[in-house]
Amino acid sequence: MVEVLASFLGTSNYREATYLLYDEKVRTKYIQSALLQILNTKNWKKKEREKIFRIFLTPTAKEKNWSSLKSEIEKLPIDIKLEPIFIDKDIISSETQIWQLFEKLASSFNENESVTFDITHGFRFYPMMLMVMLSYLKLTKNIKVAGIFYGAWEARQKIDDEEVTPILELTDLDKIFDWIIGTQNFVKYGISETLTELLENESRNILKETQGKDKNAEQLKKFSVNLKIFTKSIRTCRGKEIISGFSKNKFSCEDKAQLKEPEKLNYEILKNLTDEFEIKNGKYSKLLKNLLKEIQISVKNFSTGRIENLLSAAKWCYSHDLIQQGYTFLREYITTCIVKKEFGIEKIFCFKQREEADKKIILSEEWENLLLDIAKYRNDINHCGMREETHSTKVLKEQLGRLIKKVQTEKMDK
Repeated sequence: MVEVLASFLGTSNYREATYLLYDEKVRTKYIQSALLQILNTKNWKKKEREKIFRIFLTPTAKEKNWSSLKSEIEKLPIDIKLEPIFIDKDIISSETQIWQLFEKLASSFNENESVTFDITHGFRFYPMMLMVMLSYLKLTKNIKVAGIFYGAWEARQKIDDEEVTPILELTDLDKIFDWIIGTQNFVKYGISETLTELLENESRNILKETQGKDKNAEQLKKFSVNLKIFTKSIRTCRGKEIISGFSKNKFSCEDKAQLKEPEKLNYEILKNLTDEFEIKNGKYSKLLKNLLKEIQISVKNFSTGRIENLLSAAKWCYSHDLIQQGYTFLREYITTCIVKKEFGIEKIFCFKQREEADKKIILSEEWENLLLDIAKYRNDINHCGMREETHSTKVLKEQLGRLIKKVQTEKMDK
């Protein structure tokens, strides 16, 4: 992996300053030089990695400051490649020019680079553009954002009779974007992979900082595990996991030896975590609490040990465009209700009793028509629309919504 420092060179008359980052001080005219020296000592620990200083130069910046900065960088005891990128305009005055600049900057990065961004100088809109560009580059070129830094000249202050300019680390702004995208993917589309990875990393970091003494971080880890089980179980139609609260020793089936223990899914962890959630050591604790509430809202209709979870799963699938899974959960919910009513809840996972329940459904014209209605649309999906009677994607979703409402009115488990 290549380590890159990417920076705009300013057009002002640079003044010498003492820059401070990570308790390291560097006296220089150029924030770029200070960052290179500190990063090389603190962040770029793998010395065998190639290092690149990618500097964006407008015509005025090139004329006024590039020669001096270049000379200073070349004198540093750092094996680094200088890579100037020339921008042909000092002033960006139209939307077209903004997009041309975006393309110019984005195209300068290569796949799998580890990039540190200095946003001290540049066009006024550059920080906003950068946040969009980071998402674009992470997706299209798999870059890693190693850091975002700002030399806060306006915040300089006296420390031990020396005027010091702090370098602010803003890397967490990029992380916040990841949290927002991860939560949105779950709430809108039912995809939890990004979010659970972030939750696990946050829990791990907090436990490391507190030497394993933060109980809320452990809860966060459990939350992540349960969220992962939930979404996997929804996508793969795992009814035992979705109902939850049942273990193998509670079954009373003749084929008990063949049953597998379902993954343990605890809805109470998903629904109640933020009530007492007060992580003081995490960087994103307030943000995290608000995002977790959004997740809790989306699972509020699920409770441990209820067969109604299958119906809730069908609704959840409808809301998240998992139409095939929605039909499957709805179909199995009907059979499960009959098993509970006729044979008791301890038999709901027993194959023999489920077969008997389906026979009873056939004897009821109303139930049979409902089941045939569900099967018609589910089979259309399962056969890829290759049957004689097919339906559009719009109709398949509309009919799932209609059938969910119809099943709700039947109250089949009563």
